[in-house]
Order: sequence, then C-alpha cells, then structure tokens
Amino acid sequence: MKRTNEEPVVGDADESRKKPRSDDLHGKIKKQIEFYFGDSNYPKDKFMNETAEKNEGWIPVPTLFLFKRLASMTTDATVLYEACKDSTVVVFDETKTKVKRATEVDASTLATYKARSIEVYKLQDDATMEQLEEFFATYGKVLSVRLLNRQGKFMNGARVEFATEEEAKKVCENAELELNGQKIKIVKSSEKEKKEKTKRVQTPQAEVKYVQGTVLQVTNIPNSQSANRAELKQTLSKFGKVLFVDNSSSETVILARFLEPAGVQDALKEIEAKNVKFEGTVLEGSTMPAAEEEEYWKNKVLPGLAKKPTHHRGHHHRR
Repeated sequence: MKRTNEEPVVGDADESRKKPRSDDLHGKIKKQIEFYFGDSNYPKDKFMNETAEKNEGWIPVPTLFLFKRLASMTTDATVLYEACKDSTVVVFDETKTKVKRATEVDASTLATYKARSIEVYKLQDDATMEQLEEFFATYGKVLSVRLLNRQGKFMNGARVEFATEEEAKKVCENAELELNGQKIKIVKSSEKEKKEKTKRVQTPQAEVKYVQGTVLQVTNIPNSQSANRAELKQTLSKFGKVLFVDNSSSETVILARFLEPAGVQDALKEIEAKNVKFEGTVLEGSTMPAAEEEEYWKNKVLPGLAKKPTHHRGHHHRR
C-alpha cells in the first residue's frame, strides 16, 4: 500500500527521507502532458487541434482535465503548471490557464508514423503500457504505446511508436521475442497496412445504402468528446444492434448508428421515459432530422465503409 507521508530510506541521517510523492506525481503529469502535445499524438488528435484553432493555438487547462488519464492524476491547474513549467514540449500563457506546443508540428512526423511503428500481438491479459514501454526501450526511444481494443475489450495487442524507422526495423529483425516468459508476435505497421490494402482490393464490397432513421442523437453527455464510446455502445445495444458510435462530429452531441430504425425508436422510448443512464447521467436524445441524416451518411458513413472490407473491424486505443 502506498503511503502519503515521507518514508525513511537507508543512508546518512540527513538523507534519511524519501522525496515527497508529489515529485513522482509531477513526473507522471509532465510525461502525460508531453505525450498529448508531442509529435506522437498531437498531429493526429482532431479534438486538440480543433480546440487550439478556436483559441489561437492554445488549449485551456480545464479542457485537458477532460482526459481521463490526466484527470486521474490531477484536476488542479496549479499542480499541472508546477509539473510542466520547465517542459521543452509545452508552454503556458501569462495566466497559466492555457497551454500550447512550444514548437510547430513537423510535417514529416505524420508521414513517417507507420514506418516508425510496430504492432505487438499475443500479449498477456494483464499487459500494461508502462511494461511495454520499458521492454521496447532496449531497442530504441519509445515515443508512445497504445493498447489495442475492440468494443472496449483488450485484444492482447499494442502499437509501439519509435523515434526512428531504424529502431522499428531493429525490433522486427528479432524472429522470436518473449515478454514475461511468453512469446509475442511483432508486425511492422507499414507492412500490415500494405497487406490490408491488398485485401481491400481483392475483397468484393457488399453494396451499402442509406437507411433513414438509423442515427440516434444523444445530446446531454458531459464532455462528449472524451466519453467512452464502447461503454455507450454497450448501453444502447440492449435496444438493437449498434454499428458505430461517433463523438467526433460535435462537442455536445454523440451519434449512435443502429442497424435498424426500430433500434432507434426503442431507445428513444426509454430515453424519453428517463430510463437510460450513462456514467451517472440520464440520457436525452432525438432522431436526426432526415436532411441532416442523409448528409451525414453521404459525407461520413458511406465513405468510411468504403475504406474497409466488410469483414474487417478496426482497433481503438485508450486515451
């Protein structure tokens, strides 16, 4: 059990106190913030980029506390500032209430992302990001580790991003690797992408047509863009098969796409009766107006379905 007071350590009398826990906490906070704003995450984070555009490049500190991993460490703006004030990745404004990157994003970062990344499979059920980062650090500088999930379930896999393509290649040169006594499978992300593109070309696509009344609008979830989509999908699935939950289109509305219109109607009946809760909130919702729904299908649903074979479902990572 962790103790909140300072604990003695072996050594001279003057050095017989361990550093306060706040030092360790500050280090974790700084590391998390530098991940959010770092080259590994920031260029691909739509929510952060849209927020920055609305605030002249800055992200308000309260917005950062919407991210669950950071919020589990602190929701105190002063603690956040003290932890990150000497960072070379981020800077604060004069009021210490806004944060932004210290440098512009290098355009080559996104272009080389897959070439610098590997995917790891056959991990144990209790594998952690910290454990994987420590393991692969022996091969090079690890920029990020993302656990692979599908519908909220850990798929015993992870995506590891290195600083250089050479470091990623170095790992792949090892035919057999073991982590905690268990053999793991390594796949270079760029090679996996090539194989998936080949499959998409070779796999006939089933014709998908717009079905009116299959999109439910959920309108009152606090911090909708940081909501757990897998858990919301599970909550709504008791009313019908939910194909996708989209929280990227709006800061205040989450869209749930059902297989059949009947699922939307059944969900609405219970929502209107105040019988559906998610993360402690009684949900409110409505059907999407027909013109908006058709436009949503045209611009987002159909193009998204055309990008992948009918048998494939993508992985998601934890924030």
